[in-house]
Amino acid sequence: MAFVAFFMDVCKLKLAKDIVDRATAYRKVCESVNYIWPNRDFVMVCARPTRAEKDNQGRLHSLSDMAIKYPDGWGLYFIHGVRFDDVNLWRSISDGSISAPQVFAIDNMEQRRVAYEVMDKSKMAGLDGLEVIHEVADDGHGYPMRIVSFKLPGIRQPFRYLNCHCPSGGREYYLETQEKDCWKAKAASFGLPADVEWSAEY
Repeated sequence: MAFVAFFMDVCKLKLAKDIVDRATAYRKVCESVNYIWPNRDFVMVCARPTRAEKDNQGRLHSLSDMAIKYPDGWGLYFIHGVRFDDVNLWRSISDGSISAPQVFAIDNMEQRRVAYEVMDKSKMAGLDGLEVIHEVADDGHGYPMRIVSFKLPGIRQPFRYLNCHCPSGGREYYLETQEKDCWKAKAASFGLPADVEWSAEY
């Protein structure tokens, strides 16, 4: 609808009255309700949310309640644009009760990333046997890289992660790896050979 509105409002596109009437009717629906499902003889619509909290980048985000909530009480939990269906996990992250070992035990990589982002970094000291195996001061984009190793309760084999940043957005990640060298771990995360030459990244 925004695409159509741009041409009609900004570019002053002139169209046949029938087309303009239809576009106007569709626009009014979009501005008054949320999700719509038009059919030939009827239209199903969803009420607009009563709550829609976002972070400073416009992503759905709330550490106090559902980020988006509808009149009937249904809604969704988000942290910096990442959805959490497990309310208990969202709550433990948002109230700060989650431990560092629990953060790194999260299977979903994006959920693990935002959980680490929100977590008090001093909790990293609580990781059993935390050790930096290899470190690089600059990955070619101004960000450091390091291989960290630690243990999780009940698991004998230590975990090893590549701590790196996205070159385009600066997001910090912990990617599980078997490598002990940052460059080899980075290559392996893309399924590339260890001796690959890096150029521009996006």
